[in-house]
Amino acid sequence: MTVFFTTEQFERLISLVHSSNDGTGTFTTFCAHFNGERSPAKVEEFIAVISTFKAVEKIADVDAEWWRGIKEQVVDFADVTRRLRESFSPSKPAWQIYAGIFDLKQ
Repeated sequence: MTVFFTTEQFERLISLVHSSNDGTGTFTTFCAHFNGERSPAKVEEFIAVISTFKAVEKIADVDAEWWRGIKEQVVDFADVTRRLRESFSPSKPAWQIYAGIFDLKQ
């Protein structure tokens, strides 16, 4: 099941959750998983989920336990999301982009 929100609806939801959540959270109750699939859509979906959870639970970068295994190699949460994109959502090589352009029929 997929749920879509407008930007205004999402911002209102986040503000309501923030007003009811006074403490800071952790990723200990986080249950989403990423299977390592090299799909830009799946990577962006996972990043959206972890970013939303982090925002809703008010988790600071220093408290984000799930990435502590690589903490010496990363600077902050933004660096984690950048590394996820680089590792699992690589850009297409130039020849694939070129071939895709010429595959389009006019």
